[in-house]
Formats: sequence, C-alpha cells, structure tokens
Amino acid sequence: MGKKGLVSVVIAGVAGFVTGILIAPKSGEETRKELKQKAQVKREEANKKMNDVNLALKKGRTEVEGFAKNVADHAGALGEDAKTRAARVAEEAKRTADKVQK
Repeated sequence: MGKKGLVSVVIAGVAGFVTGILIAPKSGEETRKELKQKAQVKREEANKKMNDVNLALKKGRTEVEGFAKNVADHAGALGEDAKTRAARVAEEAKRTADKVQK
C-alpha cells in the first residue's frame, strides 16, 4: 500500500470513529470521557512505537559504528602491510642498483 492509500485508510478510520461517536446514544460527558480514554490509549501506543523506533535506530547506529571501525582497522592494517612491502621493494631495488654499479 502506497503512502496515499495509507493516508486514505487513516482518514476513513478517523471519520468512521467520529461518526460512530456522534451518533452513539451517549451523553456528551460520556462521549468526552470515552474520547479522552481512547486518545490516551493511542498516545501510549504512539509513544511505545516511537520508543521501538528509537531503540532500532540506536542498535543500527551501534552496528554501523562497529562496522566502520572494523573497516578502518582493516584499512589501516592493509596500509601498514603495503608500507612494509614498499620498503622491501625499495631495499631490493637499492641492492640491485648497487650490484649493477659494481
């Protein structure tokens, strides 16, 4: 379901809920109390979902940071290895040049 479809479903749900409340055989005070209770439940559900999202974001961030650190460590090790190999090649080139000069 696309974004527009989801919005339509939410709007239809809200409209149905409001219509049901308005035609229900309850007093205004009872209706307001019921609305307040349902709003509180929805607020709590929204807060729980927001907390779940925040926990998922924190977990994802921790995993990405760990991955980035591993990549950086590996890159550093590869750099050191390349530096060591380059020094060996340079030393061998120098020895070869020295032999050629003699």
